[in-house]
Amino acid sequence: MTTPATKRRGHRLQLARVAVPLAGLSALSFTVLVLLGLLFDSMHLLLLAVMVMVLLVGAGIAISYRRLAQIAISTREISQQSSSYLRSAGLEPDSLAMFPQFGALGWFQEHSPLSTTQILQRLTRMRSIQGRDLLSLKATRGRWNWSSLERALESYRLGGNARLYVEQHLLAAAGLPLAQLADLCFRQNVSPLDQLNAGTMYQLVLRARGTDLFEGSSRAGFLLEALAATGRYSEAERLLSLFEPEDNRQHDVTLFRANFRNPFRRPEMGFDEWLETINAVYRAEGLAELRLVPGEGEPILRLATTDVPAVENGPLVSILMPVFKPDAYAELAVRSALGQTYQNIEIIIVDDGSGEEYKHQLARWAALDPRITVVHNRVNSGAYTSRNMAFQRARGEFVTVFDGDDWQHPQKIERLVAAAAEQSDHRLVSAPWARVSPQVYFHYRGWRGAFITPAHVSTMFPTAVIREKLGYWDTVRKAADGEFILRYKLIVNPEDALEISEAPLTLSLVTDSNLSVEDFRLGFRVPDRSAYREYYGRWHQQIEAGKHNGYLPFPLLERAFAAPGKYLPVPVRSREIDVLFVGDFSSGGEESSLLLGHVEAARGLGLTVGVQHKYSLGRDASFGPAFTDRFLEAFRSGELQRVEITDVVAVKLVLIYDPTGFQFHSALLSNVGAEQVAILIQHAPESDTGHHYEVTAVAENVHKAFGRHPVWLPLTSAVFTRVQPLVPEAMLAAQGWNELRSTLVNGGDEWPSIDRIVRFAGLREAHPEGINAGE
Repeated sequence: MTTPATKRRGHRLQLARVAVPLAGLSALSFTVLVLLGLLFDSMHLLLLAVMVMVLLVGAGIAISYRRLAQIAISTREISQQSSSYLRSAGLEPDSLAMFPQFGALGWFQEHSPLSTTQILQRLTRMRSIQGRDLLSLKATRGRWNWSSLERALESYRLGGNARLYVEQHLLAAAGLPLAQLADLCFRQNVSPLDQLNAGTMYQLVLRARGTDLFEGSSRAGFLLEALAATGRYSEAERLLSLFEPEDNRQHDVTLFRANFRNPFRRPEMGFDEWLETINAVYRAEGLAELRLVPGEGEPILRLATTDVPAVENGPLVSILMPVFKPDAYAELAVRSALGQTYQNIEIIIVDDGSGEEYKHQLARWAALDPRITVVHNRVNSGAYTSRNMAFQRARGEFVTVFDGDDWQHPQKIERLVAAAAEQSDHRLVSAPWARVSPQVYFHYRGWRGAFITPAHVSTMFPTAVIREKLGYWDTVRKAADGEFILRYKLIVNPEDALEISEAPLTLSLVTDSNLSVEDFRLGFRVPDRSAYREYYGRWHQQIEAGKHNGYLPFPLLERAFAAPGKYLPVPVRSREIDVLFVGDFSSGGEESSLLLGHVEAARGLGLTVGVQHKYSLGRDASFGPAFTDRFLEAFRSGELQRVEITDVVAVKLVLIYDPTGFQFHSALLSNVGAEQVAILIQHAPESDTGHHYEVTAVAENVHKAFGRHPVWLPLTSAVFTRVQPLVPEAMLAAQGWNELRSTLVNGGDEWPSIDRIVRFAGLREAHPEGINAGE
């Protein structure tokens, strides 16, 4: 259908097509007439030329009109395209209304006692992208969920009329919830768009609210890093004054500035200015300044410092260095160990089963300097096994660790020994580190959110003390540094380690091969690390209570506490489990009572039993300790298996006891596969007891987690009546489950025993009778 706008556009183009050739003809006629008039001295010809000139001006106006019409048409097309994009997302302001939210989102918006700060913290810990809807709806007063807001941010960046359409609403929404939503995107950082969206939201908040929401928080640092991560370095440097760190973190300001000027990311920047910016940090601490050796290799591989005098005298220091498949970065680590100004050192390199092809490199290191000893572990067993093998051979009065891909400042050992020698009470001393890319771009990451952070791996220990009282590091593949430090504080000296510098004396390389590069995000630890902390935390309580002396031998024949299977020297790569119980093991509610009873009953049936704790956003207890000492001991002994969503596990039957735990799913990639999944529900959606969930969302998230659609098992006839209209018959009455719920259909309220459940799931042909929940 032809619209008035289309007709007007056609008329303008037709007029322009006529005017352009007419103007050209008029110009030619004017020129000819003027020449003839001057040649024949004819006033008539000159007057005629004036008339032609008037026509020429008219033609010029027509040409300009055509050009303006083209620009207007092009702009309108862009705006119409953007407006269409907005309408398809439900974003066009003229058509927006304050629609009420339904289901769990509606309940959280209207009735949940959680503050936006609590929502931010819990979603960060859960690593839930779906949960962003809560903060998005809070920020936009119920107008836009996260998907719609994300499109609005894109339209804002697109420009044109689309920007005007959404700008007023984005600025109106630019309060604390929007700032916290930006915090969440920055912390989770699931994709590069998260950094881009976080930066856009921060800038909107800054524009609408000024600096209020950035003062006294880490948010200014997040803003700067988000801008730099998306290539907006100049913009970030202009806003650097917003960042006001604590007194002991002033060097972070300098390292922000160094990142903004990194010539390997911004070729237009000067190399000398960048290096001078970094060296301001080391100069302030009285340390040798950094330089790059000329060459074509990666900047990290060419790191060196200005010359520093050697320290010849002092106690022997043993440097423990595990390596695996050594490469150029391992060469860097060895070189920085040999380059220490402190001369009285021994470097014990343990190769962790790299293979025959690396023997030549290891032999070359052994011949490089008499202070180097190379030890071979034939089987790859992990960094801490290698560290313990090195510690067995250590002869030094003090011992410390250099990782096999880190660069160490040449004055690090010198400074550590000087401080350690003064600690008559054996207080630990340490030096901070910073994580860098191969281009020496500093990473604002980690649990704390900073460039320069304490480094457990850099701690210097008195050898005799740990040999007598602690023994060895826990024999796992990662995460044992924190346990060792905390155990030392329990047994020897409770003070935190004395930091000898505020400048990073270790530059730790960030690559895909790092053990912990993806284990930490701001406010988040991967489930394995959280589980490991929980395990050794219980053991430390036993040490504190005098039930264990805290000494770990090597080799470790029997574990004092549990550890994730993948952390063991011989890692458990995959497992097979009969029944996996999934729920909130910490809440203490009705679901927990049934869940715990079923777990104990299943153990009595001789099944291989696993358990998985699932956060429930609305419950405070869910974010506390998940498992009792009884469970932790069962994990240690192997009677029960703890399963995290990231573990590789094949399960015959998954039983879920709390649907609310799957309302907001984690973005972590699931490696748990199930043959059958059932959800036992004691409360219908939107019940009066606060159990708010949406069947659609829960079913989808369960399928993502376990690769199977769930069977819903209402545990009372009342709940069955409420749920029946919400679930397809095939999911309520899948083959094999009919008899199990037959009493519910007929109005009975008997809860099924675990024996009946596993029988109808096909796990047991013969089964003992009379085993009910809690018996």
